Amino acid sequence: MDSLFVVRAIGVRWLMKEMNTVDAVGQILCHDITQIIRGVTKDAVFRKGHVIREEDIPVLLSVGKDNIYVWENDETMLHENDAAEILRQLCQNTYMEATEPKEGKDRAQGYG
Repeated sequence: MDSLFVVRAIGVRWLMKEMNTVDAVGQILCHDITQIIRGVTKDAVFRKGHVIREEDIPVLLSVGKDNIYVWENDETMLHENDAAEILRQLCQNTYMEATEPKEGKDRAQGYG
């Protein structure tokens, strides 16, 4: 299943291609892949920009990724963490400090 998705958010175009995971060797991940093991971990097993290798396929399948989104070559693309950073910059004031964006989320926490 190959599909092409173009999503517009804050004036930036995202271009992602959905493809079968077993056919994705050599492709570049366009988002983090999270593994959740209840009571043990909830974190990314692969980060955006990771080039998928043959040995990654069983891991991706084990976290339920039968299909995966990869980058199409387009210089106008924006990752979800980059979008979160832009939104944080728009919302944050001098009484807030930020965390690093992770999985498309960014926190600006108040203090003082």
